[in-house]
Amino acid sequence: MTINDILEHAKVGGQLQVLNSPFIYDGKVTVALEGGEKVYWIFAEDDRMLSVYPTTEEVVAFSPLEENIEGDSEAVMYHGEEYEFSYEDKGQVDLAEDGADYDEGAQVTFKDFESEDGEIIRLATSTHLEDPINFIGKATLEDDILAT
Repeated sequence: MTINDILEHAKVGGQLQVLNSPFIYDGKVTVALEGGEKVYWIFAEDDRMLSVYPTTEEVVAFSPLEENIEGDSEAVMYHGEEYEFSYEDKGQVDLAEDGADYDEGAQVTFKDFESEDGEIIRLATSTHLEDPINFIGKATLEDDILAT
């Protein structure tokens, strides 16, 4: 499934199969990053998220973490495994659609930390949310996402 196909299914009633698990669309956020690039955060009813980068054709499938992760700017620890800093960005919510729990105009920041086996922890904050949001996931191949 292409990036455009994924975005096309990101609407009310849309369903995908992500890593062999049903992904029932709940909402989408368009974030304009500081560099001008747009990224899409597509949320499922069970709070999982697809982070879609059209310019790099990268998709990361995330699940929420219920616990707060502590660490420094270089690394975080989770279940005894070290995740090293890999990416950081910030931007503004341009559009929040359907059930997405974000306010348009909200500022978001996020940092990604990656383990040796490619697992990613994302620590995100938003000016409209009191607490940070933590996710864990992996980069996903387009072949691992199917329309249902």
